[in-house]
Amino acid sequence: MTSTEKILMTRQELLKGYRIYERLIQILVKFMLTGFTLIKLNSAIGVSPVLSSTLMVFGISFIAMLLKPTQIICIVMFFATVQLATFNIILGAVMALIFFVLYLMYIRLFPEMAILILLSGLMLPIELVCVVPIVAGLFYGIGGVIPIAIGVVVNVIMAQMQLLVETTSSGAGVEIVEIIIKNFTQALSLDSSTAVYVVTLCMVFVVVYIIRIQSFDYAPYVGIAVGSVVNILGFLVAVIFFNMNVNNVVIIIATIISMTIAMIFEFMSKVLDYSRAETVQFEDDDNYYYVKVIPKIEMNTNQSTEEKVYGSGSNEADLLEDK
Repeated sequence: MTSTEKILMTRQELLKGYRIYERLIQILVKFMLTGFTLIKLNSAIGVSPVLSSTLMVFGISFIAMLLKPTQIICIVMFFATVQLATFNIILGAVMALIFFVLYLMYIRLFPEMAILILLSGLMLPIELVCVVPIVAGLFYGIGGVIPIAIGVVVNVIMAQMQLLVETTSSGAGVEIVEIIIKNFTQALSLDSSTAVYVVTLCMVFVVVYIIRIQSFDYAPYVGIAVGSVVNILGFLVAVIFFNMNVNNVVIIIATIISMTIAMIFEFMSKVLDYSRAETVQFEDDDNYYYVKVIPKIEMNTNQSTEEKVYGSGSNEADLLEDK
């Protein structure tokens, strides 16, 4: 057995194990994602001892294991609103309005992409946020660029939460409203740092997505590599022209880690035999079809099998033109 066959066999065994424990893995991921999000919220706006307690975080995370991603996001937004309302009812009302608009205008309409908002917000502080647009560009449509940008902006708002809480600790009525509006305006305004993150991450996503849907061989992997280069260059430009305080070494290391994670995701999702790719042309009464046929490699413990699938380039799930 060659080294390539060993790698493919290992992949197949991992996929087999994942399918067996898929439900359990998804439950654990939901638990950890919810827990980390609530811990981050408590570190920023943990003004209520009851809501900030370990028991409360564990309980909400336990409930989230049985919910859909969109429902988890709604719980997180409700949790943040209650935390702020416990401290100041006006501040809580403002946050409730923002979250309601976010849900009404995006989450409700695109529930399958809403999870990218949470992931972007969680990964940004640890400098691994570039993994989100790279991986999302492999599996989502062009609309995935919106939740990534929203996630960055939400993270900026969360960074200002503690300041908002401290600022609104005294005063009443109109004074509180004025302070809240001022602070939220500053938080939502795209300063150079926020703009760099939004533009760079969106560019990474678009580059990966555009290259991924092309018909040349190994397009997804090329997209990952080019997207990673765009991420590094984006922050280097920010350092040179905007004097952004970013550690270039950290950015490069984080990008390499993100690129590796994205390649693992792509490899585990499908393996194609580009050496046996064929071009097929045919037509019917309404359309003329020109497609690329790529054998998909699947291995088992006894022998390797190849299944031909139709697609455009390396994305075998793409269909023919709509009639």
